[in-house]
Amino acid sequence: MGSIGMSKIFNSIYTILQEGFQNLIESVYSAVSSMLMNGIMYSIIGLIVLFYLIKRLKGDFGSREENYKAAIWVATVCFIFAIMSNYNAYLGFLEILRIPVLYVTDVVVSVFNPNGNASNLGELLGGAWDKINTILVGTSDYGLKEITKSWNPGVIMVKLFKHMIVTLQMFIFWLIHSILFIGLGCIFIVSSILVNIILSLAPLVIPLLIIPQTRGYFFSWFKLVLSYAMYAPFGLLVLSFSSANIDKVIVGNNGLSEDTFQAFYEKTFDYILIPSLLALISIYLLTKIPNWINQILGTQNQESGGLGAVGSIVGAGMTAGGSFAGGALSGLISGKTMGGALKQGALNTIPGGKLIQNTMQEKKSAQMQEATLGALKAMEGYFK
Repeated sequence: MGSIGMSKIFNSIYTILQEGFQNLIESVYSAVSSMLMNGIMYSIIGLIVLFYLIKRLKGDFGSREENYKAAIWVATVCFIFAIMSNYNAYLGFLEILRIPVLYVTDVVVSVFNPNGNASNLGELLGGAWDKINTILVGTSDYGLKEITKSWNPGVIMVKLFKHMIVTLQMFIFWLIHSILFIGLGCIFIVSSILVNIILSLAPLVIPLLIIPQTRGYFFSWFKLVLSYAMYAPFGLLVLSFSSANIDKVIVGNNGLSEDTFQAFYEKTFDYILIPSLLALISIYLLTKIPNWINQILGTQNQESGGLGAVGSIVGAGMTAGGSFAGGALSGLISGKTMGGALKQGALNTIPGGKLIQNTMQEKKSAQMQEATLGALKAMEGYFK
């Protein structure tokens, strides 16, 4: 997985999405612009201004507030027609709408990526995933090298058993982080798709600013864009929380080097416990992102920003983890059952086996009676 390069995969997905939606945005703009920029629309605007002036010529020049509203209306109409008259001006207006999201995103990216190695959120997520993959592969390779350093069969068996334990622990560590990364990937990709789809409708809602009674629809649309666009930076904050401990270990061992792999191999449980717990907490925090955005923006988008996908991914991951743990537990129980059956069969085949079984059962009964009496005495002393 590490050799594929998750950062390249996510960067390719982002590039494809941006190119595809750029064509959609331009197509919708061209259709709406051709409808606005024609003689009929100019005639309607001119008639509205004409009737307003005729009303004022009767002697009713209106109050200062009415004239102020009229001036605001004329300025709004001129602004809208200036935006819709040129595609570059329209794109510039969309960038103005993106300023709050871009500001939050730049702050989060600068915290998570101080060296500026990644150009977008997809590369940041892919780079974090590549880091986990590199640790997994590097630790496994280091263990295999340690096994091949000795030719003693006994030493090899001990090292091989240790390698199996380490590999199992590292696999669980990788699996938990993979669930987190898949959930974040769903958030980044789905929220990006939804933001671009809603932004492509901008030419339809911008003219709503002309009529005072319909301006609320424009601001509702704008709030919806912000609510979807905020999922990616919030998801990146969750990722930075999860990756902080791993980065500390990597920096303390001279980067992704042999020292890091050796540290993970020799003290596997110590190094993966806290990162795994942080990853589990981060998976839980992903489900809280909608509530955070709703509280900040005052929206009620419970299903927005890929939350449904995240829920499915997390649920699938938990199911897979539960199946894995359940399989291990059932295997352990089956192993104990099989071991008991083998022991029973072995005792039945040897001379005096029945006597041995009876002696063992009597010993177990005596131990249980002794434990029960001890518990009763402890309770008696407690209640005195």
